[in-house]
Amino acid sequence: MSRKIRVTSEGTVWTLPWDVGVEKGFMAAEGIDAEVVTPDSQLQPAGVFERPIASDYECGDLEGYNKCEWGVIKRAADGERDGWILGRRESVATMAIIVRGDSNYHRLDDLADVPISIQDQTGSHYMTYKMLEGHCDKDRVRLRHDGGPAIRTRMLLNGEVEAATLMEPFISLAEKRGCRVLAESKYWGLLFVNADDAEDTRGAIFRALRRCVDEINSDLKKHAALLLRDIPDDLIGDFRFEDLNLNRLDYVYPEDYTEEEFNRARNWMAGYGLKPDSQASYSDLVKL
Repeated sequence: MSRKIRVTSEGTVWTLPWDVGVEKGFMAAEGIDAEVVTPDSQLQPAGVFERPIASDYECGDLEGYNKCEWGVIKRAADGERDGWILGRRESVATMAIIVRGDSNYHRLDDLADVPISIQDQTGSHYMTYKMLEGHCDKDRVRLRHDGGPAIRTRMLLNGEVEAATLMEPFISLAEKRGCRVLAESKYWGLLFVNADDAEDTRGAIFRALRRCVDEINSDLKKHAALLLRDIPDDLIGDFRFEDLNLNRLDYVYPEDYTEEEFNRARNWMAGYGLKPDSQASYSDLVKL
């Protein structure tokens, strides 16, 4: 009997292995009836548990999701519906802080007191802090919680914000429009699923995802073209697949998430006032 697992994310760059797994039948071969809910890059500003991923999971419309390490810790610890962190996700993410080509800001140090467009408690939020460490004092980092990547890209290009933190394909899109990257960094995320699915299918999910990663890496150009579906019609213009920087795409086998990594992440979050309200520990949240 197959297990139904619906997953979603806030961008195809995160869920591409799942898309490939569904298309190629790798998930089905492991007894997983997987469905990838169409990503929505037009996410409006909302509270953590009011946005689609968390709210859909909490009400039972999803069985899992993957997000940045810190965002999953927050949602896993403070959410009401039981679930487990299975391990590091297979998509290694890139975030970049970007300004327009005519901007007077040329260094990260220049961004002290400059509002930067992000989405609250997602990779863009946490990674902006990470990238600015050592360049701007913590109390001089200014963040604007503007919503999803399409919204942030639009605001940057329209001159509504001076800087924005984006992921692919929006980094490459902004560069195509003449914007400049002041910093970019890769980071991992985590995979989180419903408690029953974690217990019964962790091994099957990991086996399928390893096949997905091999398939993507065997022909990255073919599979990466799917990322362009996230760009709204009003933004895409003359942007083509050839403009996408494939060097920012990195897919690896999922791995166990260690207690040392969990504690380091939670302690770092606490330093910015972002740690979960719950005191849930590693053993409360992580399935090995």
